[in-house]
Amino acid sequence: MAEGFLESSKGSCTMMEDIGNSYFNILLATSFFQDARKDEYGNIISCKMHDLVHDFALSIIKSKTLILEGASMDNVGNTQGLSIHFVGQTTQRIPFIGDGFTKLRSLVSDYAVFGNALSNFKSLRVLKLYGDSIIELPDSIELLIHLRLLHISHAKIETLPKSVTKLYKLQTLTIKKCFEFVELPEELSNLINLRHIYIDEVPLRMPKNMGLLTCLQTLPIFVVGQDEGHSIKELGALKNLRGEIDIYNLGFVKDEEEAKSAKLKEKEIFKLGLYWKVWNEEENENVLEGLQPHRNLKSLTIQWYGGKKFPSWLIFA
Repeated sequence: MAEGFLESSKGSCTMMEDIGNSYFNILLATSFFQDARKDEYGNIISCKMHDLVHDFALSIIKSKTLILEGASMDNVGNTQGLSIHFVGQTTQRIPFIGDGFTKLRSLVSDYAVFGNALSNFKSLRVLKLYGDSIIELPDSIELLIHLRLLHISHAKIETLPKSVTKLYKLQTLTIKKCFEFVELPEELSNLINLRHIYIDEVPLRMPKNMGLLTCLQTLPIFVVGQDEGHSIKELGALKNLRGEIDIYNLGFVKDEEEAKSAKLKEKEIFKLGLYWKVWNEEENENVLEGLQPHRNLKSLTIQWYGGKKFPSWLIFA
């Protein structure tokens, strides 16, 4: 999707994913991919590729893809995909020359340090950065105006620079295994083309006005706040939200009517987690009534932060 291979009609927030799933299923049916493995919800989470097919695919893309395990930068003029690996080595700072990467569309890096050199990749659509050598992203990342996918994992970042909110074409934002990460930029709602946000650390609070991200389909964590623009009603505007979500700080939801504003019943949520800091029996039972999930829900967790599960008799009463 980030590379632009999936086209959708205007006005549709889910068409590209549907087209991508269709393409994948065709490749699976024709044995390009094999032995697909599914999770408990029926989603394909892994598959295999025969060695011969893999070698054939590599032979086709080798003229446009460069895999480096050192700092050599020869013959990069036509490179569209660049993968750099320094795993198990001393972290390297790469001496990039901007004019050499005018066609680069995809960059995957393990443990390389770029600094402001990232801004040289003007045509970049995919950026994946791995490794604890990444402490922060430069403000100059805003110059990557074509970026569709930003993936950061196993890094030591605490937050993203405010300039990320100027990447107006961004579709997918992933921040995983970044255990020091505390919050997303407050003005993330500027990125109206965002379709998927993947995070696995609970932020201190959510960006303001998340309800403006009307194409958003994936949001695994939402933290309810007290201020305007941070309440649970922001979820109500996310009509395309689906999959799984954990909702924290439900003690800030005043009553059943406010809980209903999340409109969980209208969303195809199959895994739902509801979390309170403190359990007030009568008040929070009413909130729970308002958080009626979609009929296809397959997994429900209700807890307060003490770790003790919510009484099952209240769930199924």
